[in-house]
Amino acid sequence: MGLAALGLLLAVVWLASGLPVRLFARQSRLLLLWLPLAALVPAFTIPGQPLDNNGILQMASRQGCLYGLDFACKMGLFWALGLLFTATTTASQLSRAVAALLRPFPAKVAATVSAMMGLIFAQAPALFAAYRQINGAQLARLAHTKGLKGMMKRAKQLLQPFLQQVFIRSDALVVAMEARCFNYRRTRLQTPVTLPDVACTALFCCCCMAVVWVHCRWNNF
Repeated sequence: MGLAALGLLLAVVWLASGLPVRLFARQSRLLLLWLPLAALVPAFTIPGQPLDNNGILQMASRQGCLYGLDFACKMGLFWALGLLFTATTTASQLSRAVAALLRPFPAKVAATVSAMMGLIFAQAPALFAAYRQINGAQLARLAHTKGLKGMMKRAKQLLQPFLQQVFIRSDALVVAMEARCFNYRRTRLQTPVTLPDVACTALFCCCCMAVVWVHCRWNNF
C-alpha cells in the first residue's frame, strides 16, 4: 500500500508537470529486460514456501516472488522519479540547488563545485553532438560490421576520434578560461525562498507523511 500511494503521488506529479506519457514509455525500454529479471531471480534464489508441488513452480518460493515484485516496483518508481527529475529540472536550477546546499562550506569549495558542474552541463551536449557527428560520418562510409569482432572494431573506430575531440575541446576550454582570468573568488549564487517554495515543500512533506502512515497502517493490519 505504501508503494501504491507513492506511485499515485508520482503519477499526479507527472501529470501536473505536463510531460507526455510516451516520454516514459520511450525512455523505459531497458526496464523490459531488467524488471522481469528483478522479479524472477529472487523467486528462485530465496528459500521459502513453494508456489506449487509440481513442475518448475516448486522451485520458486512465495517469499521470493513477493520480494521480487516489491523490488521491481521500487525499481520502476525510482526510474520514473529519475526521468521526472531530469525532464523538469534545468541546469541553472541544479546549480543553484547545489550552491544552496554548499553554503555552510568554505567559499572556495562551493565555487569549485559550482564551476565544475557548470562545465559539465555546458560540455555534455557538445560531447554528445560530437559523438553523433563521428558516428554518422562513419556510417556514411559504411563502417558497420557484424559479430563480436566487428563490434570491437567499431568501438575502436569510434573511441579514438571521440577522445581526440574531447581533448581538443578541453584544451580550448582551458585557454578560454585563462583568457577570461578565471578564478574561484566568485560571487555565490543567491536562491531566495519564496512562498510557493514553502508551499510546495510543505505539500511534499505532507504527502511523504501520508505514504508512511498508509504503509504503517497496512502493516499493522
